[in-house]
Amino acid sequence: MTIAKLMNQACTVALPTAGTLDTYGDQKLVFGVPVATVGYLAQETSAEFTLNRDTVVSRWCAYLPAGTAITHSAIVTFQAQVFQVDGEPEFVYNPRTQTSSHVRCWLLVIGG
Repeated sequence: MTIAKLMNQACTVALPTAGTLDTYGDQKLVFGVPVATVGYLAQETSAEFTLNRDTVVSRWCAYLPAGTAITHSAIVTFQAQVFQVDGEPEFVYNPRTQTSSHVRCWLLVIGG
């Protein structure tokens, strides 16, 4: 089965843009209108930290169609869960067709 056949889950992607400065002089991120797409999202790892408080951190991987506009820090929403892209998305190159076959990026749960 190819990855293209798995990419059938509805999700949205909101890209960040530079906003105003906060009180520390750092740029605030402002997110654009979410764009609907399809993809395949899968939970890859989950870790529980119990030092001083219980915290669960889950890391997910998103596989999106080639040409999907996505950058680091973008917001991905899937089944009422909100994720943020962790690191640079990888535009997976297919040497047979000499094009990108899909986009793969790591996600962290930030809400939902």
